[in-house]
Amino acid sequence: MFEQFRKGLRTIIVKHTGFIKSRADNFIDIVFGMIELGSVKHKKLALGIQGLTVLSNVRTVERFFANNTIHSEDLGFVIYDLLRLHQHGKLSLILDRTIWEYGTTCHNIFVITVVLGKTAIPITIDMLNKKGSSNFAERKKLMEEAISLIGINNIEVVLADREFIGDEWLYYLHTKIMPYIIRIKNNMYVEFNGTRIQVSALMDSVSIHERREVKVKIGDLDLRLAATRSSDGELVIVIAPRYFRGGLLKKYRVRWLIELFFRSIKSKGFNLEETHMTDPNKVKLLMAIIAVATALVVKTGIFRNQIKKIEVKKHGRAAYSIFTYGLDFFRALLKNKIIAPISTSIIASVTQPWSKMINLLFTFILGHKYVGY
Repeated sequence: MFEQFRKGLRTIIVKHTGFIKSRADNFIDIVFGMIELGSVKHKKLALGIQGLTVLSNVRTVERFFANNTIHSEDLGFVIYDLLRLHQHGKLSLILDRTIWEYGTTCHNIFVITVVLGKTAIPITIDMLNKKGSSNFAERKKLMEEAISLIGINNIEVVLADREFIGDEWLYYLHTKIMPYIIRIKNNMYVEFNGTRIQVSALMDSVSIHERREVKVKIGDLDLRLAATRSSDGELVIVIAPRYFRGGLLKKYRVRWLIELFFRSIKSKGFNLEETHMTDPNKVKLLMAIIAVATALVVKTGIFRNQIKKIEVKKHGRAAYSIFTYGLDFFRALLKNKIIAPISTSIIASVTQPWSKMINLLFTFILGHKYVGY
């Protein structure tokens, strides 16, 4: 059963990356090792490989990262296939970066994620070989990859924080007629009723939790501006094309999902910052593995939540994220056991750990096309 799942996953990876089967198997072993052990360290990843000794497996992991690369577009097609994004209608995209230093090396990872439920999963990745923010060319490159994958007509909205502003970038999005909501800095100037004014002055009277929208211009662009004030008194101001009506701040809140993604692949999941690799191509390959692991975990979490809903605590928040809910369950599967809270109410009879429920899970993740149950 599990081998059939591996075979289906291997088919997807070979199809879109061009890896030979043995390389695809290495990829999958590293994905599973990362999920089971929650680490990107080579010694731990090696424990997911079936080999003679840990030392030989470590060398297998090292050779895999040394001898292979992955194109961002290829990763996008793997994720698209795994998530079957063509079934989800219009999609929200989020742009952001995560950055940290290891010794003298600065890891600056730029991603576009797709929103699936209450999670964000990378569909395209770039390594910025610098410490600073992304520039227009880097943003355009990644966005064009996302457009070629999803299709511009299937993008509901593009969400981004204050880093992702600039006349050239905004004009590009307008030229593409691509809906977006971007937070702007409070010292930016706009034209309001024919007068040039700083947005912080324009929205200074907005009270805590109040929401206000006005029409403004930046250069030749007709925009809608929305503002609120957070509980600590900070002004939050976003802009969108004027045709994008209503609920801008509510829609913008979805951008927080990419922060949760970065947290999940670091301290809450795979401990990305433990990597000692410094080569950008190797780190990009590692991020591709993390993206696939995240997709598997999230789909497992969605499946598990359909069987037993995540508990909602008294404060109104869920006890677990979909990522954590799926991560715990997939780890249990890799250790060849089932978590007790998974009831059999939906499955007629479960007489052993690798049961009909797991058949259903694997089919849910990959689909009948690749699993064939």
